[in-house]
Amino acid sequence: MIGTAQGIGADMWEVYLDVIYPALKKTLTDRRRDMRNEAFKIVMRAAGEFVEFHGDLAVLTHIDAEQDISLNLLHIQMSRRIKALLALQKAVAGGSLSPASLRYILMPLVWWNIVEPQEKDPRGKAYKADDGAYNLSDEAVRTAGAIALQLPWKDYQVMLWDALRELALKRPYEKVVVKLVCIVVANFHFELDAAAEAQVVHFSHLLGVTDTVGAVAAKTAAELAGTAAELAGDTAADQKRKVTEVAQRFDAGDSDDDDVDRELQEGVSLRLQDIKEAKGVMTLVGAAVQMLGKKVIPAGKTGDPGEVYLHVVYKLLPELEKHMTEKAVFHGEDKKVQQGKLRPAMAVAVVKMLKLLPEERMRARLPHIIGVVCNGLRVREQADRDATRKTLADMMRCLGPFFLNFVLGEVKSNLSVGYQRHVCGFTFYSLLEALQDMLVGPHLMPSMPLILEVFLSELSGSIAEEKEVDKIVAKTREAKNSKAYDCMELVGKVLSFDLLSPAILDPEMHEWGLRKQIHEANTLKQRKKMEEMLRRLGLGLAANASVSSQEMLVWVHKQMVHYLPACTPDNKKTKLELKEIARKEACKHLGVGGGAVGEAGQKRSQLLEKRPAPAVKLVPMGPAWERQCRAREGATMLEVSTLGGSDAVNVNRNEYLLAELALTLLHTCLKRETVDLKVKEHLEMLDPFVGVSQKLMLSKHDSIVVLALRVFTLVLPLNLPAMSAELGWVLKNIFFLLQRGGTTSSLTMQACFKALTVLLREAKGKVMLSQSQLKVLLSFAKQDISESGRQAVAFGLVRAIIARKLVCEEVYDVVDRIAEHMVTSQSEQTRALSAQTILQFVLEFPMGDKRLHSHMTYLVRNLDYGYESGRKVVLEVMARIVTKLPLALLVQYLELFFLPLVTRLVNDDSTTCRTMVGVLLKELMARAPRKQLDTLVDLILEWAGGSELLLRRAAAQVLGLLVE
Repeated sequence: MIGTAQGIGADMWEVYLDVIYPALKKTLTDRRRDMRNEAFKIVMRAAGEFVEFHGDLAVLTHIDAEQDISLNLLHIQMSRRIKALLALQKAVAGGSLSPASLRYILMPLVWWNIVEPQEKDPRGKAYKADDGAYNLSDEAVRTAGAIALQLPWKDYQVMLWDALRELALKRPYEKVVVKLVCIVVANFHFELDAAAEAQVVHFSHLLGVTDTVGAVAAKTAAELAGTAAELAGDTAADQKRKVTEVAQRFDAGDSDDDDVDRELQEGVSLRLQDIKEAKGVMTLVGAAVQMLGKKVIPAGKTGDPGEVYLHVVYKLLPELEKHMTEKAVFHGEDKKVQQGKLRPAMAVAVVKMLKLLPEERMRARLPHIIGVVCNGLRVREQADRDATRKTLADMMRCLGPFFLNFVLGEVKSNLSVGYQRHVCGFTFYSLLEALQDMLVGPHLMPSMPLILEVFLSELSGSIAEEKEVDKIVAKTREAKNSKAYDCMELVGKVLSFDLLSPAILDPEMHEWGLRKQIHEANTLKQRKKMEEMLRRLGLGLAANASVSSQEMLVWVHKQMVHYLPACTPDNKKTKLELKEIARKEACKHLGVGGGAVGEAGQKRSQLLEKRPAPAVKLVPMGPAWERQCRAREGATMLEVSTLGGSDAVNVNRNEYLLAELALTLLHTCLKRETVDLKVKEHLEMLDPFVGVSQKLMLSKHDSIVVLALRVFTLVLPLNLPAMSAELGWVLKNIFFLLQRGGTTSSLTMQACFKALTVLLREAKGKVMLSQSQLKVLLSFAKQDISESGRQAVAFGLVRAIIARKLVCEEVYDVVDRIAEHMVTSQSEQTRALSAQTILQFVLEFPMGDKRLHSHMTYLVRNLDYGYESGRKVVLEVMARIVTKLPLALLVQYLELFFLPLVTRLVNDDSTTCRTMVGVLLKELMARAPRKQLDTLVDLILEWAGGSELLLRRAAAQVLGLLVE
């Protein structure tokens, strides 16, 4: 018909517009797919004829059928329809399609692509995901979002409310309708005029609106409305009273039903009349708004901003909030929740809409929204709680970090009893983990009281006890373990370092400071928990990008100085100590020696005498501090000392935990080279740590001693000004610790060995070991050589002694033991460390010819060791010796090496060993002097002319190597 009507003219145009097009629009919404397809084909055919009316649909056509959107939208294959929807999104985003085409032609097709795959197929079976049904629905939803972004306010409003009505009808495809509502809300693109709030404030008593913002605004609006508002209000009050009287009569069973009906009808009529009057009064809004200095924008395609604002606030948002939860029946304890299952996507959509409103209006409605979502955390179903936590995280991403404190407060207030307390801590950590990227900086500062309160409560009291009950843990996954440690690491990672003390350690605004909790930890179990908290906090601080070297060094020094008085031993002076004090005063020493009773205490006290003051930048301890610390009587771990002034400072017995945190942070930063050691200012700030770390080596806590040794080991190679004055004391401290410490497997002993290794290597000429000290070290090293967990430190110490050429009889005994392990050990690491030590010993250590010959003989003798691993390491050591040994010495052992190597070239059953022997022989002959080489060649030729097959074979192989 359309094809034959091209020449008819205006008459056919009018028929199409008045008759055919309305019918086509209705048919496009038909449930039957074939009817919709035929209607769409007619519309596309008409688009070719009536360019003035459907010319925008030309973008859907293409000469190639594979790229024609109009054809592929109707295709039977879902993959082709998905492809068409993707192309349609791009076409819609181009803006060339008219709102009428989007709403009446394309949106119906998109709608059925959303809901049809969720229904049953013609055989009565539901579509499966592998059929592409879900992919088609999701793509259609995204296409609907693209369409919503291009619609004017009137059409957008219709589209959104149609989706909300479908949602209220409880269709089988409810989930995809929720997606549709959310994506339409996400594509809200209209301006809002908050001044329109004044309209509702003026006439709220007429319109029945009670949730307006600001009582003062309401009063001002009433004055502007004047007499008209008063009259309308009186009329509304009279009508309300009259309706109430009629209802009371009806409830009382009045027999005059006709009178009741008549009066009810009159009441309805009067109410309708009042509404009309109220609408008439609304015409005064223009003048009222102009008095407020706001120009009224006339309604158009984009919608009046004031009208849009009122619709969003008083119609759309309440409807969206109503659909945030499903209608459901709860049993058992879940009856207390009094709401259905949460729809996460809808809650996020509501928050996105709230973000468009003024902050005052948003803050007024946000508590209700958050409360509804938090109720989902109180249900027993684990999957529902997980979904709710994810929803809260998505809502926080929309709201921003400034609302974190408010959301956490709502979570805590909603989860306050029973198992919910475990859910509360878990939810706190889930939110912080999901939002850590946006929380970097000071954003956590307002929320720290809540965070510390929740997680410190988890570590003590009834919550901590419940986490140890198997039945509770089995029912609630969140109760299995505490997230306090993980949360503390996360906080340390994102919080600004300059807020560490005011927010975590020493807050002034609340009682949940970490230092206070540490001081109050009385039992070993509590101290272990606090220690783990600080350890995880240190890990977070080490990964914190806001930690600057200057701030970190100042803070660490402050914590170490605060703990230093606890390192001073008890000061019950003996006669021997008093005599020593008098002797030092006679020698004009400023320090006063003090120590504990007994020989160990005396030795420890002698190590604490006056040291030279360190360099600049950080304030050193000074002689006054030394005198005051050592003159104390009966000092204990809970002691009173004065740090450079007259203020008394209590050193709590648990203060070492904070000092351990500071030392750990310093050690980590030095080890990872976070502190730039090429900057002069950094080196100046590190200088005071030399003396402080030396003093901390005498702490009563092994963890502090180990960290102090490690820090000193890292700063030793820097050649700081204070280093030369402290080296002697460090050496004495280390041997004091070695005498005091137990087995070599302890961390303290291992740290001492490492520190001594670095001392011997870096402080050449500044530190000397006595023979007795050297014997002690070698005796410890001899024990650890065969222990895989401690041998690396032992080998490092032996190699440092060899490098310093410290001669002692025990050195040779230890080297003999190492040579034995080099060959016989089954550990590859032990063989490698032993080989390096033996090679260094042979090449560098001073020894006589007899001892050197014994070592060379040992290597040759083990060329025929029974295991290939032992022979290989011997050949490797011999190859390095042949390469690096001076030629004058190599000549002496040339023949000693040559003949056994030729024997192994023939007799060794390992191909690898024979190859290594061949390489070694070539190197040996290459370095041999001409005279000795001629002698060896003569010997080989003699073998070649002999009758023994093995000798002839060996001669042939050696001659081949010689030619190479």
